[in-house]
Amino acid sequence: MGDASKAIGGRVTCMDIAKMAGVGLATVSRVINNSDLVSPETRKRVTDIMRATHYRPSQAAYTLPKRRHDTIGLITQTDTWGSYVPELIRGVTEALTDSGLRLAMGSISSCRPAGTLEKLPLFRSWSVDGAILDTCNLLGDVDGVLRRLRTPVVFVNAPAPRPFNTVMPDDNRAARQAVEYLIQRGHRKIGYLPGGTGTHSSIAMRKEAYMQAMRAHSLQPLPLWDKQVEYVCDEYVERLKILTAHGMTAAVTYCGLCGAMTLRSALKLNIKVPDQLSIVCCDSDVILEHAAVPLTSFKQDRFEMGRLAVQMLVERIEHQSRDIPSVYPVGKLVELESVRSI
Repeated sequence: MGDASKAIGGRVTCMDIAKMAGVGLATVSRVINNSDLVSPETRKRVTDIMRATHYRPSQAAYTLPKRRHDTIGLITQTDTWGSYVPELIRGVTEALTDSGLRLAMGSISSCRPAGTLEKLPLFRSWSVDGAILDTCNLLGDVDGVLRRLRTPVVFVNAPAPRPFNTVMPDDNRAARQAVEYLIQRGHRKIGYLPGGTGTHSSIAMRKEAYMQAMRAHSLQPLPLWDKQVEYVCDEYVERLKILTAHGMTAAVTYCGLCGAMTLRSALKLNIKVPDQLSIVCCDSDVILEHAAVPLTSFKQDRFEMGRLAVQMLVERIEHQSRDIPSVYPVGKLVELESVRSI
């Protein structure tokens, strides 16, 4: 029990229990699920270690007693920037490790045909029990392809909200709370910079939430709030000239990249942040904490999205005819140095 005593007080997983008991992960899973395929001696050894380490199985550990591969796929978009994918993977892998499952990964670049999914090795070899799909720009009939694959799938950050089997960031809340945060600090002339062109639903939802939040406080949205800005510094410079001419004291930006471009353009125009212009981003990235002026942003919890996606997928694998209602995890505002009260 030497190894077990070392584990007390730390985070113990199925993998730890298997190692300490000298058995495989499948045996630990059978003990957790009260399978008859475990000898009394082995069951006692495993359960004694669980008690000694205060191990508590996660929900996922209970739900796959009949799984075929012990493997879940994660398909990501290769050209997603920043810390989004690493945080999502961290949430997925923690949830999988805790339940003794393996991860198989694939990736697809933007704007590829939906049929590209069928060419991924993890689907061609039928080596996964289900998959988490984090690719928002596939072209064509994605649902039709998935029906052919006959594999349970959960979407993460889909191109548009879905009523079932999806984990989505709360885009409406992010933009609304960003505006309200600035209003609480005395700002009334608040502009919005929508960011680059695209088809993801977050683009329209965040713009609409900005407009609704402003009008809910009897404030007029500043000009060009609904006109996209390409990710080019010169375009942000021109946009800031227009908005500051209308008295803008604060800006809400579509995402962290938009926030960084806004900050860079403000510095180019000798606009001091936050003394003359406060900035809040509707989405965050770790790089914003290390900018010339660290930017306040609404942190969408990608780690939690990964964990929730695993839980949802495990339930779908166990009950393949059941659709799971979609969830919208709530992020939080991270206050840094780019906002001042007036």
